[in-house]
Amino acid sequence: MLTVEFESVVAYRRAMSPFPVREHVIPLLSEALTDEPAMYEPTLTSADGQVSQHTSLLAEDAFTVRLGEAGGPATPRS
Repeated sequence: MLTVEFESVVAYRRAMSPFPVREHVIPLLSEALTDEPAMYEPTLTSADGQVSQHTSLLAEDAFTVRLGEAGGPATPRS
C-alpha cells in the first residue's frame, strides 16, 4: 500500500505538477486496481492508550461513483 498525506488539495496539486513527478507517478497510478477501494478514512484513532472516534467527513453518496464514471452518483441526492 502506498500512503501519502498532503496538507491541502493545493499542496497535492503543487506536488504533482512538475513534469519529472508526473513522468514517474502516472505509470504507477495507471496500474491501480479500479475495482478496489482507492482511499480509506480513519474514523478511529489511538494515542497514549486512548481511542477516539471521529465523525465521517464523507458525503452520504460516497463510493457510489467509481473511477472513470463521470455521470454522477448511482443514487440521486436529496
